Amino acid sequence: MVKQLFIDTETTGVNVNAVGMYQLGGVIVAGRREEEFEFNCDIFEEDEVNTDAFENNGMSIEKISSFPSPEIVLGKFIDLMDKYVDRYDRRDKFVVIGYGSEFDQQILRNWFYKLDDDYFGSWFWHPWVCVMNLAMFACQVSRAEMQNFKLKTVAEHLEIPVVDEKLHTALYDAKLAREVYSKIVACLGI
Repeated sequence: MVKQLFIDTETTGVNVNAVGMYQLGGVIVAGRREEEFEFNCDIFEEDEVNTDAFENNGMSIEKISSFPSPEIVLGKFIDLMDKYVDRYDRRDKFVVIGYGSEFDQQILRNWFYKLDDDYFGSWFWHPWVCVMNLAMFACQVSRAEMQNFKLKTVAEHLEIPVVDEKLHTALYDAKLAREVYSKIVACLGI
């Protein structure tokens, strides 16, 4: 059975090697079983913070510092994944799907590394599926008409309703990416 993990991260900036991850969210789809999750998490002391990253979602460094430690959140995330995947079975992993998934993969990999967890590759197939790339393929004829290629713009272009107030929260963005993915897959007959 294919086990899909639609995922998104929220971070303190865009430099994948320096910023902190303060939110991890998504949807696990394993056969008929589905589970949504969203974890808020404090960042590491050495993480770079660009406050411009907070302008769209009302987050602040003060709010982030009140979240549980990365160690606690990693434990919860592993407990969740462990319900679906056997990290010791090299044939049992998640197919990870996200909008701009390369960024999220690097952020999450660095987070595991900072937490001295060597099992990142035990959970996820490589490469991750990038919904943005699929959308570019599907929208290549109409791309010139689009102002940008952000998740919101692509979703609206595909006539998927967007709730602006929920954008830039990990669970909502992962769910929206799933809707975009599903619409493209259906249109392409995949």
